[in-house]
Amino acid sequence: MSLPPNRAQVIEFLVNRKFRFRGKSAGGMSFELSGERLGRTDPAVASAIQQYKRELHGLTAEALQATYDQEFERYVEQLRRREEEEERERFFSQPHAAADFDHWSKAEHWTLDEAVALSFGKAPEVVNWKRIESLIQISHFAKQYQRRRDLAQRAAAWKKLYDPILPVLFLKWAKDNEIDFPADLVEKVEARKGRLVDWKKEFEQQKAAYEELNALYDKSRSQYDEHVADWKKLLGQRSEHLAAAMSRIADLEAELALIKNAPLAAEPAKPQSVIERHNMLKAIYGMAVKGYSYNPDDKRSTVVTEIVGDLALAGLPISDDTIRRYLKEAREHLSEWQE
Repeated sequence: MSLPPNRAQVIEFLVNRKFRFRGKSAGGMSFELSGERLGRTDPAVASAIQQYKRELHGLTAEALQATYDQEFERYVEQLRRREEEEERERFFSQPHAAADFDHWSKAEHWTLDEAVALSFGKAPEVVNWKRIESLIQISHFAKQYQRRRDLAQRAAAWKKLYDPILPVLFLKWAKDNEIDFPADLVEKVEARKGRLVDWKKEFEQQKAAYEELNALYDKSRSQYDEHVADWKKLLGQRSEHLAAAMSRIADLEAELALIKNAPLAAEPAKPQSVIERHNMLKAIYGMAVKGYSYNPDDKRSTVVTEIVGDLALAGLPISDDTIRRYLKEAREHLSEWQE
């Protein structure tokens, strides 16, 4: 803590602090006499003051600083206690100034001044702006009351508050602005009037949820349409393959009919030659690869099942093992055919 501008002022402060006199007049009013004033009326006090001044003048700057700091801290603490005592003695600190929460929680509306008083837990009929206004410069509570009232009036100017106002609306505004409110009164109001629902906030949340679901639906529908298009394309390819297979089968049936209707040879028919069998295997293998995208290295291939199914639809049942055997045999000769 720094010293006042000059040494003389420091010494005067310390003298007045040491020899001050506090008392009450006949009318009960408190008063305080400084050391200098006492010295002018009491020779003994005047002598003691001069002795104390000589002691202070004899101190070093550091010692005088320490004495001043210590006494100034006591002075500030005394002022604080005096202010607290004065606050406790004022009308708004008396028991009759406490609000009746049960009564005010039943009120259908509050004026802004009543709401401000209730926010401090004070009875509006006792504590109000008319009685508080004159104490702003000397009372901490009055200053806080004035500042909170100012916030409420500014909110009312922008239609965030009204005068009079529903209790739940004022409680919502106080909560949004982090203004303390007696918990007992809040509980009683909410129990009787219910909580204020922020419909705008609820609407915005529901709207956001709807838009999110709508976007998800659009994405799912787009994916569904893509899958349908893929399946239609695949079905078209399968239909083309089946038509080609049916055409080839018809050709083979025609060839078979010619063979059956051909006159019997005098000699027994010759067994199928190696070249003929290889040609048959080539035809089967070629149709499987080109017509059904057969891949012999694909262990999970369903081509055999598809060929058998398509032949069954054409009225030409044949076993899986037969088709698989022909394809296997064709694959074994594939390298020599390609040379």
